[in-house]
Amino acid sequence: MDVPCHVPLFLDSCMDWLDECRSAAEEDDWDKVRDIAQIAFEHQPNHALVLAVLGEALMMLGEYKQAEASLKQALSLSPANLDALVILATLYDKQGRRADIEQVCHSLSAINPEVARQVQVAYLSAPVPLSGQFGKIPVKRS
Repeated sequence: MDVPCHVPLFLDSCMDWLDECRSAAEEDDWDKVRDIAQIAFEHQPNHALVLAVLGEALMMLGEYKQAEASLKQALSLSPANLDALVILATLYDKQGRRADIEQVCHSLSAINPEVARQVQVAYLSAPVPLSGQFGKIPVKRS
């Protein structure tokens, strides 16, 4: 892979790439985030955070199919990955996939109910009941 001139050639430290991605995201430079995450992925293909960051960059660039694949791969490696779940909910929102957002909320509720509620408020006009530590609550539809 040809490395764009703006992508640092390091990856000596596991988190150097992440700091670079955060800086690029703050500058709204999603091409740079994608490029750095792709290089990190080449070095660490089974790292859930690398896949989540790559998925977010792809989503922000409008590459929804690839973003979803990256996020689902991250979740297959780390099913409780809050970052990947929240980014996946955002992706589904961009695509108008309400039922999929509800499913993500149910997954989130088992991990972090507060984050699940925040996702509901952000993406669903009417919250759906979440399963919590006391068991599943049936979803009522009107």
